[in-house]
Amino acid sequence: MLTPIDIQKKTFKSGIGYDKRDVEAFFAEVSENYEKMYKDNMEAQEKITNLMNMLHNYKVIEKSLQKALVLAQKAADETKETARASADAIEADAHARARDIVSAAKQELEEVRGKTKALMAQYKIYKMQYRQIIKTQMELLENDSFQPFDPEGKLAEAEKNLARQAKESSAKKEQPKKEQS
Repeated sequence: MLTPIDIQKKTFKSGIGYDKRDVEAFFAEVSENYEKMYKDNMEAQEKITNLMNMLHNYKVIEKSLQKALVLAQKAADETKETARASADAIEADAHARARDIVSAAKQELEEVRGKTKALMAQYKIYKMQYRQIIKTQMELLENDSFQPFDPEGKLAEAEKNLARQAKESSAKKEQPKKEQS
């Protein structure tokens, strides 16, 4: 491709033919227009190069973003799956604990029922025993041979018994002395 300098340096043989001034003026105009067009072309080429570089950078960024999106989607899917598995494990654990609690409650209920039956049986026994005591006391109260309690009479009888025992005891002590003499 010709440069503007190549056009400006171009010379022609002089001779019969075209007017040199007209040719030089035309060359000057062509050279100026060509120089402008050449500069515009160079600027356009530079812009195209810059745009191509930017386009390449954007494509690299796009690929990186696509990879990041794919990784983010995978991470999100894995997180969802982990969360589901964790939720399932928590739910299974909660069901197992609930079964254990219900089982323990049923066992405790049976123990309470057994204790209640034992207490009811014991209550019936005590009730029968108290009825028997009351019946015996009633029979004693209704019996004509019942003698009222006389604390003084009992005390006098107890004193007589003690005095008699004391005499018997002193008599036993004196007997061995008489036998020795």
